[in-house]
Amino acid sequence: MVVVTPTSQSRAEDVAALRGFWSSLGASTVEMTPEEHDRAVAVTSHMPHLVASAIAGATPAEYVTLTAGGWLDTTRIAAGDPNLWRQIFSPPRESDGGVVAIRSDVGQLASAIEAGDAAALERLLTEGKRIRDAVGS
Repeated sequence: MVVVTPTSQSRAEDVAALRGFWSSLGASTVEMTPEEHDRAVAVTSHMPHLVASAIAGATPAEYVTLTAGGWLDTTRIAAGDPNLWRQIFSPPRESDGGVVAIRSDVGQLASAIEAGDAAALERLLTEGKRIRDAVGS
């Protein structure tokens, strides 16, 4: 997948040539504004890294020997270079609105669990599963 991010200064024929180039190499292309691209990357790349790091960081050292495939799969990207990720997140940018979305979703899940609201919990988990299933394996 290649994202082409034309601006108001981009010539239509150049954008078409870029899409054609990538398509000729077998890539799928999608067109977004640079701002849309930044928001998409914040949600699909940056936020998963934060969540993976939070899960790994919340795991007490004495439980590490008990971890298995789910923990390893979920935290794999937390092994990335902390200096690189600090630079990605500093300073905060408008496109990092994914932090708000993650906080909201985790808060809703936590509230449903704390309230014993099985219907809300199932609804939230079902929505997460629906979106994940749409991606495929």
